Amino acid sequence: MASVLFGGAGLVALYNYVPGLRPSSPVQRVKPHKIRVAPDLAAVDAIPAKPGDLAGCNVLIVTYDTTRADHIGSYGYEKATTPALDRLAREGVLFSDAIAPSPTTLPSHASIMTGLYPVHHGARANNTFRLGDENVTLAEVLSSNGYATGAFVSAIVLDSQFGIDQGFREFDADFATLGDGDPMDVARSIAQRPANQTNERAEAWLRGHADG
Repeated sequence: MASVLFGGAGLVALYNYVPGLRPSSPVQRVKPHKIRVAPDLAAVDAIPAKPGDLAGCNVLIVTYDTTRADHIGSYGYEKATTPALDRLAREGVLFSDAIAPSPTTLPSHASIMTGLYPVHHGARANNTFRLGDENVTLAEVLSSNGYATGAFVSAIVLDSQFGIDQGFREFDADFATLGDGDPMDVARSIAQRPANQTNERAEAWLRGHADG
């Protein structure tokens, strides 16, 4: 631990004092916008529903990595750059208080799929932990109740090797090639594919299961 701390201090010293490493102009801090529910959305304390009301409905989970809530229209961003999400908010349910259990991708997704905190489901960090088979995921529950389940991911931190594929009959995480066919180094923790490629795979699967 001492050597790690010393190494960190050494890097800070290099960054601050070696010419060319530190930016010539000071870093500009951007103040976050205040998060607030858009004025055209009514706030309620409860939604009238009872167990079983949504039986047989489709379930679609879409996650956006490293997305700031204060840049989404339904959370008060005035430039309205997220029309699809804003429409979902108007026609569905928008949570005004939603906090991720982890600042990293795999632990947060594992929590979404299990309802557990990272300390309990075990996938506590990207690349070095995996979601253990002993966990029961939402995809497993849906699959066991007759749902066709598919997942399409864009970042290698959600690759099947990390256990997040549990319960999905179709799990598409192809990082071997990009659109032009050039090989990728899948060992890199930053390996990813563009959203349009992931969307094309997901849309094709959805069309193939339109009657299900």
